[in-house]
This record gives sequence, C-alpha cells and structure tokens, in this order.
Amino acid sequence: MKQKLLSVLLVLAMALTMLPTAAFAEETATPAVSGYGFVWEGGEHTNDLVEGATTSGDWMGETMYVYFADAPAQNVNLWFQVNVGNDTWGCAAPGGSKTYAFSFLNRGSQWELHPTISGESFDYNNQNVTHATSYMKAGTVTLKVFTPTNAITGEQNSAPDENTLGKAIFKQEITIKANEDVKQTVDPETSGKTKLGAGTVSGAILNQAIAEVKDITVTANAGKPDNDGVIPVALTASATIPTHKNGEGKDGVWVGFALAAPEGAAKVKYAFSPSALTASSELAETELEANVAGNKSGIAFYANKSDESPKIYAAVQWIPAENGETYTASDVTVYKMDLSEINKPETPATSPLTVAPVTGETDLLGKKANDLQSNIKVDTTDGIKVTGTSKYVTGYTGWSSVAEDQEGNYIALKLTTDSKEDIQFKSVDGTDNGYKTLDSDGILIWRISKDKDGKVKPIEVKVGKDNFTIDLSGVTLLPKAAEGTKVEATTDAEGNTTIKASDNDGNVTVTLPAKTAEGLTGNTVKVENKISFKDNDMAENTDKAVTEVVKTASAGAAVTVTDSEGNEVKVSGDAVITITIKVEDAGTYHVFCIDNDGKVTSFGEYTATEGEKTLTIKSKHLSQYPAVKITEENKAAIEAAAKLVGQDDGKVDGDAPVTPPATTSTYTRITEAALNKVTINGKANTYYIVQATNAKNSAPGLIYCVKADGSGNAEVRCNASSVLLVLEGTTADPVFTNGVPNNLTEVKEAPKG
Repeated sequence: MKQKLLSVLLVLAMALTMLPTAAFAEETATPAVSGYGFVWEGGEHTNDLVEGATTSGDWMGETMYVYFADAPAQNVNLWFQVNVGNDTWGCAAPGGSKTYAFSFLNRGSQWELHPTISGESFDYNNQNVTHATSYMKAGTVTLKVFTPTNAITGEQNSAPDENTLGKAIFKQEITIKANEDVKQTVDPETSGKTKLGAGTVSGAILNQAIAEVKDITVTANAGKPDNDGVIPVALTASATIPTHKNGEGKDGVWVGFALAAPEGAAKVKYAFSPSALTASSELAETELEANVAGNKSGIAFYANKSDESPKIYAAVQWIPAENGETYTASDVTVYKMDLSEINKPETPATSPLTVAPVTGETDLLGKKANDLQSNIKVDTTDGIKVTGTSKYVTGYTGWSSVAEDQEGNYIALKLTTDSKEDIQFKSVDGTDNGYKTLDSDGILIWRISKDKDGKVKPIEVKVGKDNFTIDLSGVTLLPKAAEGTKVEATTDAEGNTTIKASDNDGNVTVTLPAKTAEGLTGNTVKVENKISFKDNDMAENTDKAVTEVVKTASAGAAVTVTDSEGNEVKVSGDAVITITIKVEDAGTYHVFCIDNDGKVTSFGEYTATEGEKTLTIKSKHLSQYPAVKITEENKAAIEAAAKLVGQDDGKVDGDAPVTPPATTSTYTRITEAALNKVTINGKANTYYIVQATNAKNSAPGLIYCVKADGSGNAEVRCNASSVLLVLEGTTADPVFTNGVPNNLTEVKEAPKG
C-alpha cells in the first residue's frame, strides 16, 4: 500500500477556494520568490521570518513558508510541491498574496495532494500526529513552486505531471533540524537557477613552441583557503624551467596554473596582480581560453619567477551565457600562487654522487619516464631519500626477457659523479662482489622490491671507496590495476598522498591514504560498478532475507584485490577507505557489505541528492557494497534484514546503526513441546515476526506478518529451536519487490496451534 506523508495546509489569512478552469486572456509576469523558511512554533512570527513576510495568528507550528517579492496576480495559478524521500505532497492556491505557508501538523480539507501515515489520525489539538523530526528524521526536503496554466482542483492521487505543471519557477533543498528555524532570502533574478562552481585547478601548459620547456610538466595543488578566503596554489615542475619567451614574446621563467571552466560557464571575469586581491576587486570580462587543461576551456595565469614582484594573485568569477535560464554567476574566488618550489636552488653535493629523477618523455628501454613514475623528488639533507610515486608497469620487455620481471614498480634515476671512478650499484646479477657498473648515460632503471619483513629495499651504490644508500621507503607504490580500472596517486599542498582507484567511467571511486598501499603492493586492484547484484552468489548459510533484498535491483561497488595467482586478498587496517558510488536515482539507499567470505553486514542508510547522485561510505576494508534503494514495497524486508545481519565492524563514518522500529507493545514467548509461541498483548497494529533457525541468525529464515487487534489473541507458533525477533510494523501489508522472496513465507493471519 502507499505510505502517506504528513498533511499539508496553506495557512493564510485568506481562505483557499476552488479555482475556475477558464483561461485568462491577459498576460501576467512570472512571480519571483524572494524568501523561504521553516519555523517550529505556531502563532505570530514578527522577527523570525524573511523580512517582509507576514503571518496570521493561527499558524500551527512546524510550518514551511514561501515569500514572493511581489504578490502574484490574482489570475496566476500556484502549485506548491514538497518531496520527502519518495513521498510527494502539494497545495494549489490562487495569486494575490505575498506569503504562503504549509503546516506539517495540519491535515484539514484544503490540501490537494498528500501521503498519509499509517495508524495516524488528525485533530486540531495536535494529538496523534507525526512530527517533522519523526517523519523527516531531521533530513533534507525539496520545495518546488509551479505556475500551471490551469488551476489544479480537487484531491490528487499522484503528483501532477510536467504537462500539467510546466517548469518550476523555484526549486530549493531545505534541511530540517530539530528546533532550528530556517530563514533564507532569495535574489529574485536568480530564483530557480544553479550557481556556477569554482572551476578545476591544474598546472598550466608551458609554451609548446619552445623546445627547452615544451616537455616540462607543471603541477598545481590547491590548498585550503586561509582566513581571508584566499586559496593557495603550490606549483612544482618536473624539471628546472629555463628563461624562455611566453606567448607574447617576453623573456622570463614563466610558470603558472590553469582553471578549467565549470559546466555552464560561457565567459570569465578576472583580475591578476602582484599584490593581494579580494572578492570585491575590480574584474575584467573576457572569453574563455581554449585547451587550457587538456581539451577543456577556461583561463590560465602565468607568473615570471625571475621578476622581483611576480604576479601571484588571481581573482576569478565564472559567467553563464546571457539570458541563460539554468545558471547564475559563480562566487569570486581568489588564488595565490606559491612559486617557492620552482627552480629551487639545489643542495650542494656533499659527496661525489648526485641523484636526480628522470622526467618527461625520456625513453627508458621502450617505456617513457612518465610511464614509470611521477612527482619523484630527491632529498639529500640527511642521506639520499627519494619520494614520489612509482606506477605499476606491465609488459616491460625492454627491461627484462624474463616474464615475471616484466611487470612491477620501477623507478628511474640519473646518477652522476665528479669522480674518475665508475658508478656501481648492487644487483642480483652483478659481478662476484655483487655490484654492476652503471651504463655511461648514468640512468639506473630499478625494479623496486621488498625484503622478507615487507620493507622496501634500498639501492646500494659505490663510487670508488665511497658507499651510498638510496632510500626508497618514501616512494608510494601504486598497485596493479585490473582491466577497466584506473589507479593514480595525488598529493595535496601539505604533502599528503592519497591513492584513488576507479572504474574507467568513474562510477565507483575508492580513495585511501598512501600508507595502505603497503597492503596492496604486488596485488591487483579491480573496481567495478554493478547496476545489479542479481547474479551475485553469497556464501552458504548467509541469511536468505538479506540475499533477496540485495538481489532486488541494487546498485553498488565491487572492490577486490587478488594476488599473483588470482586468489582474492582481504585488505584491512585502521586507515579510512572512502568509497564513492554513483547511482542513477536520487533517494535513500541501504548499503550492505558482502565480505570476502560471503558474510553480509549492514552499513546503514545513505542519501543521494538530485544534484549529486552519489553515495559516499567510509570503511576499513575493501569488499562488495550493494546499495538497495529503499521503497515502500521493500522497506520492511530491508529493516528486518539489517536487524538480522547486524552493523558492520568496519564502518567508520560514525552514523548510528539503522535498526527496525522498536515495538511499544508487549509480547510473551513460551516453549510448548516442540513449538515456540509468541503472543502479542499490546495495541492494535501490524507486527513482523522474524524466524531464524539458529542463534547466530545466519540460516535461511521466515518473516510472518501478524495483525494484532489488541486483545492478546494474536499468536504465531514455529519450531522451538528458532530465534524470534518481534518488530512493530509500519505498513498494513508487507509488499516485497518482485513478489514474495524465496524462502520467505508471508502469513496474513497468525496460525494457532
């Protein structure tokens, strides 16, 4: 059956009446919303509404309101629609007033569309009604305002379609929190539009017409805004940038960052200065520059590192197309370039050995340097320590003719010396003393490996009588990416490195701190997006109630790690792993976890909004994460399943465990011979009795539906060894998606004896 929501009433000094269906001849302007809000208390509201909004004295409380800049004309038809989860309710009204309001406690005769809450009756004394915090669970609702051509009259069994309503003139998500009033103003000119984003930061491309710099890669990392809201952008380069001409023919050590325009941007306003800028700085408007970040348009800023006072401040605002109906201009964002790492003076050599990374497109036996590594840096402050990222390489036939040595993590370093002695490095295939002489080009391509304790082996080097150790423990080793999976490492402005693995389409992204790479090295990571887990085979003895819920039209992620023999590896630890799953529909989902041994646990409820249809969960282990969209039909089965399998130990996001509704009635359970008998003694309601055949709740079970009349005569009997859970129901009849699931028995009337 359809679950019904709190009723809706337009609470105004005016009385709502049925609107005529005759068309009006005159043209009317589209009303502009200038404010909205939500208040908890009833009565007169003189100080806590949007300025200009008014109220009558009969507001009941828990009231949402909409305020127009000018009262809509009398001939304008209004339709106010609110979505809470999967429920929709709305009211029709004529123009003529500036303030319109809806009480979540009022279920009179003036609403046109409303869901209903089972077991709830209405009276104006605020008795036996479900409050906003109970129904919405302090969540987010969506408010829309329409001006349909024809008036909507009479009770509506479903939300009017687009042909009836037309395009919404206003849409807003509103977060309802207990005892916190909402008061928001709206610029009428931007009502119903989306503000453009801030753009994406990347390193600017150097002058491709200059051979000395065209292969140098600039990396830009944006940090957190400072107290003035200025975002620092740290720039690094893959090699020393020589003096060269920019696009205007001026000499300098040019370096910079690019901003890829957000979706919907048509132009950009900017300011560029050596001195500090603010969001109120005067900006000049210009067209977008093509291909500033790959094939993306936007704007790029270049500073001359050799200037005494280089331009390092940039203020940017993105502008939508003129007369566009979708977007409004972005906020002004101010950036400050940090050039301190560009051409930083090298530490004077304290030994006859200098170590530097090999960069760019340098050919390394059939692979390029940037195929092997990224962001490699060498620190000689205390010994020789190397940091950066080593990518996982396959098919490296130029490095070795032995198949098992043709894949792994490699690093390429340039070793030079002012000594007349050869540079030697310790190698498994070296001479009698274990050392091998480096080729004359000085490039060492090293396959990184670990010792028996799991520590990365260093490179041992000799120059004459001098011995050196090149420490590789600070290098992040990316795992092998299975087909259809991407793996990369990113480092922020503070030097924190994270590893991101995703499927090719970006439907699932797994983000984890670099330190967890220790558990991934040498294994293969595979990330899949599964539209349905229908064909997933769970381990034997997994609760069939969970099996059927998960197999019902779920979306989710399957994140696996396998060793060199293809066996699945369980990766766990204290580090927080973030898994982001894209879903097709907005709504609330229940996320389960299927572990490597087939055990199913509950991760709880997560919500995907219309604006960003993603679910983000935090875990301590990689696994499979089916996300089942909660509907009225499967809600009872999901709640029972979640209760049976229990909360996941690896869940780290702090959300409270999701449990089925607790019963407020009493029941007794006695054992008679080979039977268990449960008797409901409380109020009249619908109850679910969940039977599992052993104490761990892990074997296939049954769900009974019992309708109690409050007399104490509602009973159900089953095998005496069974474990029973009694859950107070939320709907009159349990309805399971695609019919009754396998191994679940639906009992409409409790069997006796």
